[in-house]
Amino acid sequence: MKRSASSQAESREGTRYLSFHLATETYAFELSRVREVIALGELTNVPFMPPHFRGIMNLRGRIVSVVDARVKIGMPFLAPQSESAIIIVDFPESVLGVAVDTVDSVFSATSDELDSAPELRSHSRVQYLKGIVHRHERLLMVIDVDKLLHSDVEISKEQRETA
Repeated sequence: MKRSASSQAESREGTRYLSFHLATETYAFELSRVREVIALGELTNVPFMPPHFRGIMNLRGRIVSVVDARVKIGMPFLAPQSESAIIIVDFPESVLGVAVDTVDSVFSATSDELDSAPELRSHSRVQYLKGIVHRHERLLMVIDVDKLLHSDVEISKEQRETA
């Protein structure tokens, strides 16, 4: 099958990612899944939700559920700081907010630069990893957004239907 000029250019340039920090670790989402990044503002608590579920917010008239990335991957909760942010992630029928400590930058990486995730079955964070990128003496862990947030998208849909 012949590839188009745009897909050939994309493979040379690589996939674009948005990097962010949780504690001292650096993670990334594929940029194509990110709608926008906003400051962490006021959230409305929703009772009887899982511990990683931070609450809901009004984003220009749309109710958006927000998940704490730290707690979701097994890190301890950290109260929001001045640089905390919410990454708004697109899904086919929904959007979801992901609270992170800080947002770093946008970068490109080719498939050659993306190593497979390590085989550490006993560690909860590894199950969400798509791979590891080596950038400027650092390792960035690329998160599979669908694996990380699948159950939360379903919870978000249920909340909107009952609202």
